[in-house]
Amino acid sequence: MTETSLTPSIRPLSERDFVWFCDLNERCVPAVNSLSDERLAALLARAAWTGVAEVEGDPLAVLVAFTKGSSYESANYGWFNQQAEAFVYIDRVMVEPAGRRLGLGRKLYQELTSWAEAEGQPRLCCEVYEVPPNPRSLAFHKSLGFSELTSRINPLDGTRAAMLERRL
Repeated sequence: MTETSLTPSIRPLSERDFVWFCDLNERCVPAVNSLSDERLAALLARAAWTGVAEVEGDPLAVLVAFTKGSSYESANYGWFNQQAEAFVYIDRVMVEPAGRRLGLGRKLYQELTSWAEAEGQPRLCCEVYEVPPNPRSLAFHKSLGFSELTSRINPLDGTRAAMLERRL
């Protein structure tokens, strides 16, 4: 595939994607945390928005997001739940190696932003690990207009993350 021949499409994550999603999650550790298939299924059941970027029928990237008040058990999500009245929380964005540098993450964020605006959500929120470091993700989010609210150590696992927000 050449970059000029690519026409990515975005669609909701479906049941047929589950095995791929679980495998991709494990291959993306430590940029995302490792979760069992059961915990990933529970995560997806609570998600407010999911998107898969596919090219020529192949899923190459995924984004999972939540809104305020979900029963999702995540310390970082919980921090945003305490700080903001309304938001869309981006829990995980993962891109296959073959899909990197093709603008798939940016396209997923554009689709999520359109959905969030239509839902009347005032901000997008996420965290990016600083320990272990993830400088590529931090640069990506800053290029999309996210700003850092604070740096926070997760009391459950000792990771440190930059807590980011983008107002819509």
